[in-house]
Amino acid sequence: MPAKFLAEYGCINADPLFADPDHGDFTLLPNSPCRNAALQEDWMEGATDLVGSPRVSGRGVDMGCYELFVPSGLNIIVR
Repeated sequence: MPAKFLAEYGCINADPLFADPDHGDFTLLPNSPCRNAALQEDWMEGATDLVGSPRVSGRGVDMGCYELFVPSGLNIIVR
């Protein structure tokens, strides 16, 4: 496998376990190997993800464009 695909370069060779990619939901499931798996970098402090959630949240940074994991049946209200 070429070095550019190794985990140390921020890549995985596994199903990312998106919630519902067939319908455009690319949020991560709770058991996704991408959860808390991204390399945290200085620029992420204070940055937000695609929907405006803090990029740095929880135990680590998630891979992909969404940081916030929302368990099924839980609604988040932002005021």
